[in-house]
Amino acid sequence: IKEGYLKVGDRLPPERELCEKFQVSRTSLREGIKSLAHLGILESIPGSGVYVRTGFPRKVLQRRLEEFKIDETTISSLIEFREGIESFIGELASERATKEEINELEKVVARMERKREKGSSFAREEVEFHELLARASHNEFCLKVLESIVPFIVRWVYAREVVINPERVISLHRSIIESIKKRSAQEVRKSIENHFAHTREVIKKIKSES
Repeated sequence: IKEGYLKVGDRLPPERELCEKFQVSRTSLREGIKSLAHLGILESIPGSGVYVRTGFPRKVLQRRLEEFKIDETTISSLIEFREGIESFIGELASERATKEEINELEKVVARMERKREKGSSFAREEVEFHELLARASHNEFCLKVLESIVPFIVRWVYAREVVINPERVISLHRSIIESIKKRSAQEVRKSIENHFAHTREVIKKIKSES
């Protein structure tokens, strides 16, 4: 489906053919189909067969994430998850980031600074920074996981934008870059921990003002 052999509206081949193709049992095949149907990628129509509902599995996941409401519970869960995965991403980036990738990170922060000076939102640039950091990890799985939650991150970034200290946010991002330049995994982890500690301060401020 992902590679386009089966398109939206196509019916899946018979079970026997799929079992032979993938060298799996019918039980395994049916469990796989059930999982894809649960995600909204496939649709089983009684008496007709199983059809492809969407050709973009990642977009299905993104839509499901977008269904979450931004509240105290989901924000806390998001921050916990991001701190864990991005600390690991940062450590990998400290070892693997190329000079070009570091330059791209610096360009994004420079744009954030210019927008701050104009009093404009730099939310999109902040999200882009974290996407670039994931790319610099050179771990495809880390990148895909981070990309899958980008819509949720964007909603959070915009939601807390009115209470942040722009100078502080930019300084924290610069600190991450400087740690990567030093090729110090320990310093990168500390910089990212500081970044999320500030995020938690913002959450407390939002709670106190609500």
